This record gives sequence, structure tokens and C-alpha cells, in this order.
Amino acid sequence: MNIASSAFRSVRRGGWLSVTIVLILAVAIGAVTAIFSIAHAVLMRPLPVTDPDRIMLLWGQDAARSQQVVEVSLKDQRAWLAAQKSFSAIELFGSVNWGQLQITGPGQPFRATQNMVSSGFFDVLGARPILGRTFRPADELRTARPTVVLSADIWRQQFSSDPSVIGRLLTTGTGRRAAAVEVIGVMPPDFRIPAGAQVWVPLAPSLAPPAGAENFPTDDVRAMYGVGRLAPGATPVSAFAELSTIARNEELKEGRTDTSMTVVVTPLTNYLLGPARPALVAIAGASGALLLIACANAAALLLVHRTGRGRDVAVRIALGARRLQIVEQLLCESIVLCLIAGVLGVGLAYASFGAIVSLAPIEVPRLDEAAIDRGALLFALVLCLGTAMIVGLFPAWRHSGASALAGLHERSRSATASSSARTRQLLVTTQLTVVVVLLTGAGLFIRSFTALLRLDLGFDPHGVVTFNFDASEDNDKTTEMQWTLVDAVLNGVRRLPGVVAAGAVYQRPFANGAIGMDAGVVTEGQLLDATAANRNPILNWEVATPDYFRAMDIRLLQGRLFDERDTATFPPVVIIGQSLAARLWSGKSAIGQRLITYGAPGQAAHPEWQTVVGVVEDARYREVETPRFDLYLPYRQAPNQVQHFMVRVSGDPHPTISTLRSAIAAVDPDARIEAISTMDEVVSRAFAPWRFSSVVVTAFAVIAVMFAALGIATLVAFSVTQRTREIGVRVALGAQTRDVVMLVASEGAWIALAGLAAGLFVAWMVRRSVESMLFGVKPNDALTFGGVALLLGIISLVAAYLPARRAARIDPASALRSSRL
Repeated sequence: MNIASSAFRSVRRGGWLSVTIVLILAVAIGAVTAIFSIAHAVLMRPLPVTDPDRIMLLWGQDAARSQQVVEVSLKDQRAWLAAQKSFSAIELFGSVNWGQLQITGPGQPFRATQNMVSSGFFDVLGARPILGRTFRPADELRTARPTVVLSADIWRQQFSSDPSVIGRLLTTGTGRRAAAVEVIGVMPPDFRIPAGAQVWVPLAPSLAPPAGAENFPTDDVRAMYGVGRLAPGATPVSAFAELSTIARNEELKEGRTDTSMTVVVTPLTNYLLGPARPALVAIAGASGALLLIACANAAALLLVHRTGRGRDVAVRIALGARRLQIVEQLLCESIVLCLIAGVLGVGLAYASFGAIVSLAPIEVPRLDEAAIDRGALLFALVLCLGTAMIVGLFPAWRHSGASALAGLHERSRSATASSSARTRQLLVTTQLTVVVVLLTGAGLFIRSFTALLRLDLGFDPHGVVTFNFDASEDNDKTTEMQWTLVDAVLNGVRRLPGVVAAGAVYQRPFANGAIGMDAGVVTEGQLLDATAANRNPILNWEVATPDYFRAMDIRLLQGRLFDERDTATFPPVVIIGQSLAARLWSGKSAIGQRLITYGAPGQAAHPEWQTVVGVVEDARYREVETPRFDLYLPYRQAPNQVQHFMVRVSGDPHPTISTLRSAIAAVDPDARIEAISTMDEVVSRAFAPWRFSSVVVTAFAVIAVMFAALGIATLVAFSVTQRTREIGVRVALGAQTRDVVMLVASEGAWIALAGLAAGLFVAWMVRRSVESMLFGVKPNDALTFGGVALLLGIISLVAAYLPARRAARIDPASALRSSRL
């Protein structure tokens, strides 16, 4: 108790030095606590599956045809299972959630986002239901009663967590297509695989209707990912080699001779987190670096403070205090400082937590569960105590080791001060090294995000409202009735105030990540088979209404856009992107050329020549990083219906959102619109991983630079205090202001130079670690490295110059007189 009371008194006597140390540590502890809370919820909390490290996600990749994702079919699954030994089981699930399952009874109707899964999906994950059972092979038979597994959220929201829901028959759909489906199970609350799924339905029965409608073999439908559990002794590398060999052999059997197909084998956690995982890891590393810088800064300040207390420590030793007692006292002071900093840091974490979470990609699983909870508070407490040990133990041990005689002797104190100065120089150099690494990473992220903001998306998202409207929801509607409904909706929307244009498309930009409708293409003069199609690029296949291009501001480069002539009775036409036009007819005009989309919906059984009537600029529909080869069909000539409506308005688009629902309700009272937002928000979500890392790491880097500048300024200022007599003598002997400034500032300049050189070397060595998070900039970007060196050099010189300038104003008489006291 006496030690604690004495520590509090000593901290209070420390004045502004104590306040500075507390503030530095509070900022760092707050940052680390906030990031820990997010990382704990997203990265550290165990997944609701058995042995997740052995679970791999599988899909194809064809680099030669620029296909980053080739979805998996039932035929692929059978080929893998017949020839592979790397997995104990391989199952399938929908690569995207298949819209809404409409539950019309009994009770209040509702809709739930559905995903189709093979019968062993839950078993391969080792996920167990909290009620009932999961699927069995018999549930995938066409003669079996339709079944469904519910998520815990749907069970709670729609069935009030009623255990008797198991075995209950629900009615899905309306009209002639209404069907009864049996609830067989409920999954745990934390089971969210794949993200967004609220109910799960058997795979094979779900594939049959769309495949039959498009005259496409069910086994050939590529709309799934594979999920497998590694067999004992197998590794992702060996599984990649084995499945890739099988995939290429299957393509060779089909007559393709230039196959480059591989099978991606990626851990389940990587799939769930996507690009947010490296961003979170980078931010966690940045917060750790900030804490390291803060600890080094605080330790240097404590050395400054305790060097001035050398005589007090010597007196206590002379009076019989043991070294351990001195260490306990000084260490207790550090603990008090860190605990105060911890309280302030937790407050800062609370205050900044919402802003940090809002920057994160919304698709990050379990992000909604992140909070400054008891676990975070316990972490903050451990962090405070650990920081106290790091910050206080070395300075305490160092100062407790002086003898009483040495502490009381002037020359010995000077020698001790000189030794402490070297230690402080090392600490400041370490700070600068870490700051350079952190600032270089921030510079790369900023340059990357700036490149994204300058990116030409091929469309203008500003002033565009988008929403989903499934015109095929009513199964009793004929295709002509669905077209009429689309026209009625668009006409109703166009009459709204401020609407400039309204159109619709099959898949809007960034709707499902890398997933979309792929199709091969055969041009006139080539054989109509897969071999010819394989020599041509893979297309991003879209369906659009005439005014879609105007609504998205996709510029027409040649020919014409779709119009009223392009109906089912008119010769088939297409519009293509400029890159596809250059790829297929280099040096020639694409207008009037003919092609067939091979393997597209509705095209397999009855291919028809389609004439190119227009060329538009390329638009980025899937990955942000790379555009695809775009091809558009007029919606009255396409087998697939448009799903995403795009409305361009003049001025702020948000007021239009509130009027859209009433306008559509006037057309069809039973219609529902979903996922309504602005395209600016859609693009912002696509950019979120880059924005998240750039903003947070940059904020940490700015704070770190301030800490480093403070460290240099403190180092030089204390040096001035220690060398007051020397400076006074030099001034008395005629030294000019410039000479004194150069003498004093040179110490800080050399320290800055050493830290800058070490930091640039470390940053260069670890530059590859952030390469996957960059866009449009190389990890060895010379402008970034040069800018960091220039910026930190200027800041360091200013930080050293200010106390050096004050040293030049020292009065020689006062300096010599004070030194004799």
C-alpha cells in the first residue's frame, strides 16, 4: 500500500511528463483494444464446424481464358470423387444464394434467402443442427418430399423458436407451382455458411427446373462451389495438384487440346473472409506496431524522468534500500501510468469503435458480433500490465543499479546520464524504424485506394438508384407477361420526378463478386462446337433493356443501342464491349458481324446467329481489378429475365428511394422490391477492403509519426538540458546561433537518419507481404518509398530544430551560474 501511494505521488509530481506518457499509451492501447475486438470476433472465434483447418473450398480457374472462378457442376464432383484420394468427402453448395424462397403458409407469408446444398454438405463441415436433422441422400431424389433446413434467425423470427417446427409442412410458391415443403432441421445461431443464407434446400431438385427450362443437362450446370474435408496426410498443395490433373483430363476427354484448367483449393476461413482477411491482418499488425512505438516512446520519456531522479535513488540506496525495492517502486509507477492510460484507452476504443467498424466491408462474417465486451476489457487489462512491464522494467532496473556513491558524485551522474542518453537514442531509432515501415504501408494503401478512385468503371454510379425485382417470381406468368410487367415497372419509374432514365439488366455490376453468367462464343466461319468456342474468350453474358445503357451512362462507341424492334420476332442481335470487339475482329468493324454464344442459357439446343448491332465501352461487372468481355442480349430475345433495375436521377438519388415502392405498387400491388440502394453505395462496398486498410493504417501511421517526432524532440531537449554548461561556454566564446543549432540538432538528425535507413531496409524486405492488398501500385513503388523518406526526414529535422533553436538562446552567464549550483 505504501508503495502504491508513493507511486501515485511520484506520478503526480511528474506533471506534464506523466500526462504525455499517459496520453501516448492511451492512444495505442485504445487502438489495439478496438482492433482486437474486431479480430477476436472475426478471426479468432472458432467456426461452428469440426476441425475447420481441414475444410477446403474448391472451384475451377482457367488463367488462359481469364476465368478467375469456374463454378463446379455435378459432373465435376463425380469426376473428382472417382479419381481423387486427397479428400474424405466432397460436397457442393450454391456459389451464390438463389434468391428468395417464398413461404406463403401456414401463417404470415415471408421470404427467406435460400442456398442449395448437396446432401452431405453439413456432414462434411461437421456442423450439427440444434433441432431435427440435416439432409440425407434420399432428400435429393426427385420423388422425395421437398425438405428445408432453417437458420436459427428464421426459426426465431418467423416461428418464435418453437421446437415443434420440425416436421411442419410449409407452402412455397403460389398458383399452379405451389408446393409443400417439410422442415427437417434448424442450424445453430453461429452457422452462417454461406454468408447470407437463411434456409438450405437440397441441390439436385433445385437444379432440375432451371436446367430443364434452358434445355441444359442438370449435371452440366456450373452454379456451385465444392467443399471437401482433407483426408489424413493430404495437404492443400497435394490436393491442388491432384484435382487439377483430373480437371484437365476431363477437358481432354471432351476434345479440348489447349486446356489450362486448375482447381483452386483454399481454406474455408479464407473463403468466408475474402479480401477482408489480409486487411484485418494488416490493421492488426499496424496497431501492434503503434503499440511498440508508444512503448518505446514512453520508455524513453521515463528514462528522461528518472535520469533527473538519480540523486533521489542514490539517497535511498545510501539509506539502506535494496535494489529490488527500488525496482518495485519504479515499476509500480509504470503500472500506475499504464493503468490510467488503459482506462483512457478503453474510453477511446469505445468512442472510435463504431467508426472503425463502419469502414469494414459489410460482408465480413460475424462483424456484427464485434463489441468492446468483457473479453476486450480483460484483454485491455492484460495489455496494460504487459505494457507496464515493457515500458517500466528496463528503466527501473537500470536506475536501481547505480551505487550510492556514483549517484551522489557529479561525474558519475554525468556518466550515468550519458549511458541513459545512448539508451534513449536506441529507443528513438527503434521507434523511427517501425514508423517508417508503418508509414510505407500506409503510403502504399493510400496510393492503391487513390488508383481505385481514379478507376474508369465503364459506367457512372453517381445519381443511380438500383433495386432487385424478380419478374419471374410468379410462376403462372408467361414470358410475355413478364416482359409486359418489366415495361410497366420501367414506365412507372420514368414518370417519377427527377428520373432521367430507367433500365434493367440481368446482373448489375458487383452483384455477386466474381460470379456471373459465363458463355463461350463462336464467330461466323468457325465450327459450332466446344473446341472452336475454347479458342475464343469467355464472355460476361448479360441481358438488358434498351434504356439500361443510358441509365448507367455506358457510352455507345459504334452502331446503335437496343430499341423497340429487338423483340422475339426480330432477328437476334447483340451489343458487345469494345475489348471483345477488338479481340474477335481486330482491325475490323464489329458492326454487322455474327456470332453465337456457346453454352449460354437457352442456346445449347437451338443456337442462332446473333448480329452485332452496337459496341459500347467496357464495364466492370464482377471483379474490381479486371474487366471482362461483355456481351448484351435484348431482354425480349433472352431466355433469362432481367433482375436488377437501374434508375438515373438528377440531383440526390436518396429522395427517389422513398417514392419507388409506391410507384411499383401502383403497377403490381403484390410486387416486392429488395436490396434497394444507390450505385455509389454498391461501388463503395466493392471498394471497402481497400478503403478499410488505407484509412485505418494511415490513421495509425499519422499517430506514429507524431510519437516519433515527440521522441526526437524529447531526446534533443533533454540533451540540451544535460549540455547546458557546454552550450553556455560555447556561446560565451563567441559561437554563433547557427553553430549552436547545428551542434544540438545534429544528434537528432543522425538518429533520424539511422532510423530512416533501418526502416526503409525493413520496409523493402517485407514489401511483398502487402502485395495482395494493393491495386494499381507495385509493392516496391519508388514514389511511396521516396515520399516516406522525404516526409519523415522533414518532420525529424523540424522536431530536432525546435529545441535546438531554444538552446541557441541560452544566456551564458545563467548557464554557467546554474551549472555551479
